[in-house]
Amino acid sequence: MNKPDLDRVEQPERLSYIHPESRKFEVFGRPKTRHPIQLEFSKEGLLLRLYLVLNQRAATELRGQSLWSLARAGIERVWQRDFLLSPELEEAFLNFVQRQQPADLSSAVLYLDERVKLALDEAKALGQAEVLPKLPLRLELKVAGPTASPTLHLIKSIVTGQRRAVRMYFTPLEIFPSHVGSALWRRFWGIFRYGHLETMGFNWSPAAPGYIVLNSKLNEGRIGRVAAHELGHILGLGDAYAAPYRFFYEHPGSENYLMNSNGELAEEEFIMFLRAHTVNKAQFFPWRFSWARVKSGAKEEANYYRRKAKAAKIQRQAQRAKRRARRNQPADLDRRPDKEAPSEQVEKL
Repeated sequence: MNKPDLDRVEQPERLSYIHPESRKFEVFGRPKTRHPIQLEFSKEGLLLRLYLVLNQRAATELRGQSLWSLARAGIERVWQRDFLLSPELEEAFLNFVQRQQPADLSSAVLYLDERVKLALDEAKALGQAEVLPKLPLRLELKVAGPTASPTLHLIKSIVTGQRRAVRMYFTPLEIFPSHVGSALWRRFWGIFRYGHLETMGFNWSPAAPGYIVLNSKLNEGRIGRVAAHELGHILGLGDAYAAPYRFFYEHPGSENYLMNSNGELAEEEFIMFLRAHTVNKAQFFPWRFSWARVKSGAKEEANYYRRKAKAAKIQRQAQRAKRRARRNQPADLDRRPDKEAPSEQVEKL
């Protein structure tokens, strides 16, 4: 990586990376202070500031830990890490800085050069031929609540001009899985903006990223990974698994992706995340249509939800039977000597 000339504002070899679509938008400068999601370049790399408001069920304990603490651990594990600085990631990073913080573009170039120098020193110390530099992503979480009404909290923030929060609801779900959504006034027309069925109920933007509904019935091993996945939607990523709105097409090579199997955040996903905050539009994995795949996928999906509905019905019946048995169980009478029957008292005499 060549040392940049600080006397020149433009860096031809760097600016050639800028994606053409990013030039279609007006430069807004640094992240808006009222936005719930704020991503910016700093001296420590990329800093993601996220503001959440929780409902009261978030404080419910599961094996000695609250549901929110389990979800937070999963979010921080996935969304706070270092990524190997490949040419594709370098391009996405510089695109973002030029789009959102144009005054810091020279500083970003210098920062990348410093990361390369550190990698070269590390390779020399380890006796290796090459060590790829890393781009760190740091997460700063601000949380409000638990509160009785996250929606009321959001309305107050809008009226008073304060920073808005992403609403996160912990709710027991029997049939449908955890999901995200947008406010009613933002739904449906997202399909005209993006051309994806996935945006029928979820129309993303950095200013209005939507809300999260997490299944509070998940076990402690899954709730953190599911929370990190749903947060991926709030940060501008689409699904990669064979969902109905993707015509049951799974993105090739995404078996271990966060947006497929709740795995780790892959480089491709991180680049898409940067791109979403560069052009202020959600990013989606490509899909392909096939009648055979849609037919088999729809049949499998219907059978899956039929089984879930049947299991939920059996569980509700068992719970009702248990409550009836508890109500009909005779109470233990405390038979004291002064309440004994007259015949028993005669026998004692």
